[in-house]
Amino acid sequence: MLLIFSCGIAQAYQCGGGYALDPNIPITAGGGVITTSADVPVNGWIGDWSAYSKTYRNWWCYASSGDVLRPQLMGTGQLASPSSLTLDGVTYSVFKTGVAGLGIVFQWHPIYGTADASGNYTGTVYEPTTDVPLTNAYNNSAPAWNFSMAYQPTDIGIAISARYVKIGTIAAGSTLVAQGGMTIGTATIQYNGATFGTNNIVFTQLKSTFPVLGCTPTTNVPVSMGIHAASEFKGIGTTAGKRSFTLPLTGCPAGMGAIMFSLHPVSGSVGASTNGIAQLTPGTGVATGIGLQLSTTGTGSVVGFDVNTRFAGYTGMAGNYQIGLDAAYYQTQASVTAGTANSLIEFTIQYQ
Repeated sequence: MLLIFSCGIAQAYQCGGGYALDPNIPITAGGGVITTSADVPVNGWIGDWSAYSKTYRNWWCYASSGDVLRPQLMGTGQLASPSSLTLDGVTYSVFKTGVAGLGIVFQWHPIYGTADASGNYTGTVYEPTTDVPLTNAYNNSAPAWNFSMAYQPTDIGIAISARYVKIGTIAAGSTLVAQGGMTIGTATIQYNGATFGTNNIVFTQLKSTFPVLGCTPTTNVPVSMGIHAASEFKGIGTTAGKRSFTLPLTGCPAGMGAIMFSLHPVSGSVGASTNGIAQLTPGTGVATGIGLQLSTTGTGSVVGFDVNTRFAGYTGMAGNYQIGLDAAYYQTQASVTAGTANSLIEFTIQYQ
């Protein structure tokens, strides 16, 4: 009886914090210049996921075939507003960063390995590829280790990474202040349903600046094409009713490498997309035999669809700019019949 009792106590204790050779789970994010674009949508990603920070010895447990081990992590940092976001189909808790309009989220997965009799890590047995979002409550969503080996010591660690999200307007030149040693969460491990060993998730935020690159585009630009007679068209390839218009860009910063724009015809293109001829919006009473072609004002160069076109008017100076374009009806068939002739074209602005 005494021998069995002692082994039970030892096994439980060795999953506890007292036997954690890596008592903290560190994660570092930021550093340097993090470039974002002014037209990144609110509740959208900024930058990429940081490299995983990995620990291997947060819990030291003896396990036998049939045992089930599974870590749990919980965020305890200050939540931002909104406090959670669903991005790419995954719901994350969003934590404050100290910069208005900027939040940070975390993802993690366990690392299951073997150990020697002193708890020293001897190799990874199972590292899941599925990440778990860090939320403000413990849950059992992490992949478990269904142990199938002979009775032996194991080490369990954590891989964790971070990513910034836009949750509001970020002022150009905003700076993330360097901070170290911030406890943003806790971690425990479940061993056959029992919970052991509370460790801390410790976050280091490196100083970072956010030079928000981009202008503020006008999101809706109606162009009145007027009323035209079918007799204005003289054959396939001829045009009628040319109208000039602009895509206004305001508040453009200095120092960007280039402003690029692309056009996309919502109803599709006539022929090759490089011809820049958009189909008319389908419906009852629509004209036939024509499409809508776009070209650059001044040069008359056709603007192909779904490709980036460099805006030559950007000088590198801060200010407001206008992308000048021409729209004209383009005869695509031998005969033209009267009717409505509307077309919807989406435009996207990118910055380099």
